[in-house]
Amino acid sequence: MADPRASVIILGWGGEPYIADCLAALRRQSYRAVEVIVVDNGSPDGTAEIVERDFSEVRLIRTEQNLGVAGGNNVGLRAAQGELCILINADVEAHPGWLSHLVGAMEADPRIGIAGAKLLYPDGTIQFAGGRIDPPRGYPSHLGRHEVDRGQFDTATDVEFVTGASLAIRRSILDRIGYEDERFFPIDLEDVDMSYRARAAGFRVVLAPQAVATHHESSTARAQDLGRALSLEAGRVRFVCKYWPAARLRRVPAGRVRLFRSGRGAQPGAAQVGLSQGAARDPGPGRLATAAGRWRSGGITSRTDGGAVAVAPGLPARGHLLASR
Repeated sequence: MADPRASVIILGWGGEPYIADCLAALRRQSYRAVEVIVVDNGSPDGTAEIVERDFSEVRLIRTEQNLGVAGGNNVGLRAAQGELCILINADVEAHPGWLSHLVGAMEADPRIGIAGAKLLYPDGTIQFAGGRIDPPRGYPSHLGRHEVDRGQFDTATDVEFVTGASLAIRRSILDRIGYEDERFFPIDLEDVDMSYRARAAGFRVVLAPQAVATHHESSTARAQDLGRALSLEAGRVRFVCKYWPAARLRRVPAGRVRLFRSGRGAQPGAAQVGLSQGAARDPGPGRLATAAGRWRSGGITSRTDGGAVAVAPGLPARGHLLASR
C-alpha cells in the first residue's frame, strides 16, 4: 500500500502453529488503510515460509537471529510506514472490528499515546482488560484475568499499561519517547516500560475494550519454564530500578522462582532474583543479584552463584521518571 494509515507488526518467532490464523483474521478486518509486516526474528520453524507462500500481501522481514521481543518489534516499527503502529502477537486472532476500534480510539483523543485491546482466552474468559503493577514487588498483573466477560470492562479507561500482545502507538510518540528498550531481553516488561515512558511524557495509555482479540495463551495455571520465569524476574528488577526512587528500592523484596519436575520423586528447586544491597543503596547501576540457588527442570540441575550483574548501565544515579502509585 502506497500510503497506509496504520501498520500492523507481528513478531513471528515460534509462530508456525498460529501465524496463518493470525494473518487470516487480519485479512478479514474492515479497515483497509493498513500494511502488515511480519518480522520472523530468526524463527527456527516454518513461520516465514507460511507467510511467503500464503500471504503475498504481507511484508516479510527476516533477521539472522532472535533479537528478543523488543529488538524484533523495533525492526518492524522502524520499517513501518503508518502513523499508527500496532503490535500484535502471532498467537492472537483479531475479532471483526479490532483494527477499526483501535484506530478509532487513537483518533478520538490526541492525548492518547498508546491504546490496547481487550484480550480473551480461547474459552471466552478475559485474559487482559488493562494492566497494573503490584506496588510491593513490581510484578505486572492483568485486570479481569479469568473473569467471565459480562461487559464489566467495556468502558474505555486509562490504565497503567497495555500488553504488547495487542498495542497501538503513534509514530509521533515513538519519535518522542524512543522505541522499545532492548535491554528487557529476551521478553517481559518491555511493553510495560513503553507504557510508563508514554505516561511520563504526558500521554494517556488506555484500554480500548471494543477492540477484541483472542490470545492463545494458556488459560490454565502451569509451571513456567526456567528461562521465561527468570526473564520475568530480570525484567521486573530492571523495571523497578529504572522507575522507582532509591528509598522505595530498599523495600523491594527479592523474587523467588519455583519450578517442579514432574514424575515420581520430583523435588522442587528454586532460583532467587532480587536487588543486591548495593543496588538498593545506589539504583543508578541497576544491579541485579542472583542469589545462590538451584533449580530442577526436566531433570536438568543448574546452579547460579551469588553476585551482582550489570543489567541497566547508564541509568541516572538519582531520580526516576514516574513514581509508582
